[in-house]
Amino acid sequence: MILTGKSSEQGAELLNSIPSLERELQCSIQVMRADRVFGRDHVASAFMKAVRAFANDDNVSDSITLETMIYMSGRRQIQEALALMGVEDDTREIVCISTCDGTDAPEIAKELGLEIDESILEDMQGKDADAFVSGTKKGADIKGSKVLDMVLERVSKVDILKR
Repeated sequence: MILTGKSSEQGAELLNSIPSLERELQCSIQVMRADRVFGRDHVASAFMKAVRAFANDDNVSDSITLETMIYMSGRRQIQEALALMGVEDDTREIVCISTCDGTDAPEIAKELGLEIDESILEDMQGKDADAFVSGTKKGADIKGSKVLDMVLERVSKVDILKR
């Protein structure tokens, strides 16, 4: 399940509420800064790779949602993925991925102080592509669908980096 929206919670408060919510709902929840999530294809590609990593016993984390975030970041190390994709105190627009049942969405949104806004995932304006660019180029130099292609290429490279 994917939830997107604006959070009224400070980053630390939001993160502190997740473990008890995971225990209560018996699922895994991962939140990320929305300005570094480039649409549903970005999430779907990373999720498929995370599922494959678990199936092949090639995962580096203990949860499918964290493994998905690792792939989404295009980084191999958990700490690097968290540094790039993790919410900070001033993060207001978030993407939440979860293994919870879709019927749990209202409860998750409420606990995270999240006002659901699906347009955040689809709107590419204001996204931070620089973190996904290698070399001397800047994300702003890459236009349109090329940005998503570049991000998906970075997601695909994680399998190579893991070796």
